[in-house]
Order: sequence, then C-alpha cells, then structure tokens
Amino acid sequence: VSIGVGLLLGELLLRWVGDPPVRPEGERNRLDAEVAYEPVPGAWVSPQLEPARRDQLDGRGLRTRHPEAKPAGTLRILGLGDSVVQAVEVAYPDTWLAQLEGVLGRELPVPLQTINGGVGGYVSWQVAPRLLRHGLHYAPDVLVVIVGWNDLYFGSRPNWRPRITLADFHEAHGTAAGAAAGAAP
Repeated sequence: VSIGVGLLLGELLLRWVGDPPVRPEGERNRLDAEVAYEPVPGAWVSPQLEPARRDQLDGRGLRTRHPEAKPAGTLRILGLGDSVVQAVEVAYPDTWLAQLEGVLGRELPVPLQTINGGVGGYVSWQVAPRLLRHGLHYAPDVLVVIVGWNDLYFGSRPNWRPRITLADFHEAHGTAAGAAAGAAP
C-alpha cells in the first residue's frame, strides 16, 4: 500500500510541477523552431569529467574531428541520438564513437571515420530532422541511432506526442523500404 501511495504522490507532484522547460545547455545550444534546440556550430564542449580536455563542434554542430567531405574509399559511421551518443561528460577521444573508430578501424581493410551527431536531451522525433539537416552531408555508410531514455521520461508526461516513424528514416535515406513501410510506426 505504501508503494502505491508513494507512486501516486510522485505522479501528482510531477503533474503539478509540469513539463520542464525546453532549455538549451548554456552557450553550446541554440533555440530552433523545428527541433526546439540544436548545437551551435563551432561551440566548445568542456567535458564534465575533464573540463581541461575541451573540444570544438564542427561547422554543422557535430562532435567530430573529420571534415564533412568523405575521402574516397572511407567507411563512415554516423551516430545520432541523445546524450548517450554526444557523450559530453568525457573528452572526445573517450566517447564510444571515437573508441569504436579506433578499435574497429584497426580491423577493417578500409579507413574508418565516425561522426558524432548526438545531442543531449534529444528524443526520437528530433533525430530525423538532424539526419536530414546535417547528417546526410557527411555521406554516412552506416547510421547508428540511440534514443530512448528521454523518450521514456517524456513519454510518461500527459502532453507527450511522439512525431516519428520508421518510414521517416527510410525516406531520409531514399530506400525502397520507405515506400513499403508507408506510414507504419
């Protein structure tokens, strides 16, 4: 009974407090009419665990050390999603995408580059616009999307309305699967 009462009180408190305001994280993000906010191109990222090892976002606001133009014969992996992808808690070389590039890159017969397009706080519906606006400019061969924690939290809010389907991803890549998927969630 006490667990039920605690959950009920927690739910009432969350409803009373309401949704947290959509806020950019300091000077690293800017407000945006389509996706609420996005990283500022050229902004500095100071890792929370190692502030002295800061790095700069590129010209599209992605966290990468590679130019937009892909060298011939290079395999590119684009990571999109939330803070799990962006990983601002750690310095760039310690992000999982940079680690993947190092480990997998030693095993592949072709050069490998990873592009970090994650944005802390993003939810699933914000990923497709980020892919279309910025990600496809890097000509990725592989797309890794990691979202969920923020969807899980915001999904419990009474006014949450997700706005993305798998068809949106297929359409962004121009695949035949997009036509077959239609508007299926």
